[in-house]
Amino acid sequence: MPQHANNLGNVAFYLGNGAAALGYYRLAGARFERVRHRHGLTETLINMGLVWRDLERLTDSQEAAERALEVAEAIDGRRLVAQALAMRGEALGLLGDLPLGRAQVHRALDLAREQEDHLAEVEALRILANLETHAPDFASAERLGREALALAGSLAHPWAIATVQRDLGDLFLQAGRRAEAAAAFGAAAAAYQRLGAGTRAERMRERAGALPPR
Repeated sequence: MPQHANNLGNVAFYLGNGAAALGYYRLAGARFERVRHRHGLTETLINMGLVWRDLERLTDSQEAAERALEVAEAIDGRRLVAQALAMRGEALGLLGDLPLGRAQVHRALDLAREQEDHLAEVEALRILANLETHAPDFASAERLGREALALAGSLAHPWAIATVQRDLGDLFLQAGRRAEAAAAFGAAAAAYQRLGAGTRAERMRERAGALPPR
């Protein structure tokens, strides 16, 4: 039953309904905790952190990541540790502690590579690119973002491709490269549409449409 609620949360998140996703994840987390299923609890906490990040609630995302990290370390779940570390590092970096944030995401990247978890590797690279955009160091951000995109493409993983393209759009926009930003948002929209995530696709199309090339 808790796994079913977690899966429903995933669907709601993919479709862009953060409030519904959080409701399902809270239900799943409470039930995983009740039956002492720590692996399921950790996954649900990580999922909640993703929603909070999507809603730009960084402090809430950090808190979810810290709790997930505590449980993941207790069960020696190195794949989950990598995911929680990357999430916490992103929140810390964007909230102002860029050196510590970077260090934690680099540790997550090392763990992902040790585990040969390529999706976690994409996520860590994407987050590092975001932190460099925030720095701002646009050259480093673009290099990391393109590395993440190449790996996501090699995995033929539409969600990862869409997310990296979205973040590249943000990078190009902040760097004043409007035409490239519009192209990246358009590519993200196409990838989200292939997944059936129409709300997310429409958001990307709106962002692309607001950026006519100069």
